[in-house]
Amino acid sequence: MAYPSLTGSAAAFAAATLATGNGGVVLSVTAGLPEADVLFADLGAIADEAGVRVLEFPPVMEDDRSSIAARLKVSAALGAYSIRPYPLVIVAPVVALREGVASSDAVRQAEITLKCTGAPDSEGSVPMGEGSVPMGFSALQERLLAAGYARVVEVSSPGEFSVRGGVLDVWSADAERPVRAEFFGDDLEDLREFDAATQISVKKIASSILAPVSLSSFSSSTSSHPLTLFSLLPADSILLLLDHNGYEGELLTLLKGGGQRTEEKSPEAFRRVYTGDPAPRDVPTAPFVTSPLPGFAEQRVTDAMLVERIREGLKSYLATERRKGALVIEDDDLAGGFACDGLVVVAKSDRVPGARRRSVPGGTRGRAGERAGERLSDAMDIEPGELVVHLDYGIGRFLGSTEVVVGDTRSEVFTIEYADGAKLHVPVAHAHLLSRYVGVKGEKVKLHRLDGKRWTKEKCDAQRAVADLAASLLETQAKRAIVPGFSYNVEEDGVAAFEASFPYEETPDQARAISEVKRDLASSKPMDRLICGDAGYGKTEIAMRAAFIAAMNGRQTALLAPTTVLAQQHYETFLSRFEGTPVRIEAMSRFQTDDEKKGARARLANGAADIVIGTHALLSAKVRFHDLGLIIVDEEQRFGVRHKEYLKRLRATADVLTMSATPIPRTLYLSMTGARDLSVLKTPPRERVATETKIVRDSDATIRAAIGRELARGGQVYYLHNRVVT
Repeated sequence: MAYPSLTGSAAAFAAATLATGNGGVVLSVTAGLPEADVLFADLGAIADEAGVRVLEFPPVMEDDRSSIAARLKVSAALGAYSIRPYPLVIVAPVVALREGVASSDAVRQAEITLKCTGAPDSEGSVPMGEGSVPMGFSALQERLLAAGYARVVEVSSPGEFSVRGGVLDVWSADAERPVRAEFFGDDLEDLREFDAATQISVKKIASSILAPVSLSSFSSSTSSHPLTLFSLLPADSILLLLDHNGYEGELLTLLKGGGQRTEEKSPEAFRRVYTGDPAPRDVPTAPFVTSPLPGFAEQRVTDAMLVERIREGLKSYLATERRKGALVIEDDDLAGGFACDGLVVVAKSDRVPGARRRSVPGGTRGRAGERAGERLSDAMDIEPGELVVHLDYGIGRFLGSTEVVVGDTRSEVFTIEYADGAKLHVPVAHAHLLSRYVGVKGEKVKLHRLDGKRWTKEKCDAQRAVADLAASLLETQAKRAIVPGFSYNVEEDGVAAFEASFPYEETPDQARAISEVKRDLASSKPMDRLICGDAGYGKTEIAMRAAFIAAMNGRQTALLAPTTVLAQQHYETFLSRFEGTPVRIEAMSRFQTDDEKKGARARLANGAADIVIGTHALLSAKVRFHDLGLIIVDEEQRFGVRHKEYLKRLRATADVLTMSATPIPRTLYLSMTGARDLSVLKTPPRERVATETKIVRDSDATIRAAIGRELARGGQVYYLHNRVVT
């Protein structure tokens, strides 16, 4: 049977309907991995209500234990299905079907069951093969290594285990949380689930089944004619071939059954359902059509009046369908909506302009990324020839390290050259007196004299300047504490719609920070808050929501960025996020011409511009604001104190929102002492993948595999080389 192309999330409903109607297994085949991820997420959103179980069957990716574990999970599920059938949907890109798979019996034998001493067997449980046989503590570790688990210092992702004395932490590849097993000798006395991020126990459990994460021990997977997924499917299974035209050639190869063992079932033995135009030859087409909704998903809207017209049109359409007796379902977790005879499914992308699903496609491949994302930092040594500053003698040129002999003692020293060729030997024990010189780029620096008074005079001048600046800062802070600020209406018209158009799911920390910022804006006390979080943790979204609230209350926002490129990135991000709103955004950096800057300054002065994004150009005396209400400083550690306080002095009651992944000590001190409020984003977004560094031998095969793996998941590849010409 063939159906026309399915719209939005209709493919997920079709797969679930086939599984529940047939009461068996549906293998949903997609053209590629991105399509499989979308279908898997859509099915996950409706699985509980539809009464189906959903599994993914990804292609094997080199050095990726999670993809192998997902395939083994499918093998185990199909083995259990033969004992107790239930509606099951398996999602697989066509490329995954070419590779071998382990038999259900082999997977069941490789499973390891952890059960506390004296705990009763679960009622109705299925025997778990060799893994259920009691074994010693050392033997258990050997079994985990044989099953593909990696031994690490601290468990942070699926497929890992660690040992500390008689405590074993292990994270099964198909589990939401790792488990902690406490042994006394070879007796398992306590078993608990724990949080990988905090390493704190969550709850006690009686037993846990550890799924294997490697195919290496399965002879059927490494033979010249391995088993395929089709050999494990029940005879009454259905193949749902979605948009089959995208992989027709590869599908024909699979249908021929080439390379299979003689005892295997051919894909032609199963009932097949096709979607896509045109239908395969000699396959009848069913009179079933899905259509998109008259919402925002099918059109790009930039005009505010058109946004309201489409929104009202969608409401009218849904009201009409309800009067006709159609079932209308609204679900923000679906990728897209659709309409068919008697059923209308509405997704967030239909109701909100520019919106996508609330949650990112999940699955075993992304679970580790939810808890990953630690930053790396490195310290650069001072190279010979660079300028350094000695606390007592001033600016000199670092010549390097050497050894000197004083009396009978040989000591290592740093040699610093000063004016007139004078040299100063600084013992390594006094290295804390040296620091790298930081000055204005292009400035000609004059070395100090060892016996001169210029350095002492310059230090005194600097101390007086710091004292004056501190007094100015104190005066500004005093004004902000005494003079009441502007109290924003955070529930202004349009704010809820703007928040709903966020295409991703807020992390708990991000949602808390947004609530704190809105509370600050609603207060009459001027806001001074630091948003601290790693790159990609959602700081910009918080800033955009604050800027939108300010614009809806008739106040202007200035966003200060340290570099031209970052300012341009923010400008493009704001334009995309504010698309369809009446907010006008300006940019001021080297990328704008003098005429464009002049026009932007004029619109800021007369109030025609709501948001301005720029670099140090915003600190020019030429820039005048009509009604500055919110100041946003990104990467605040890259600005001087004078720069950051300049805008505050322009309007003492302006609200200030500072963003940084690496705040400077002064900023942290102000936050810790209560002079500045602090919001910390510690939770990485879902699907956040940490940067993983590997040092390997130069191999074209390794590079090809790494690039293929990234492209298969729909990612990007940056190839860095020491010489571009190569």
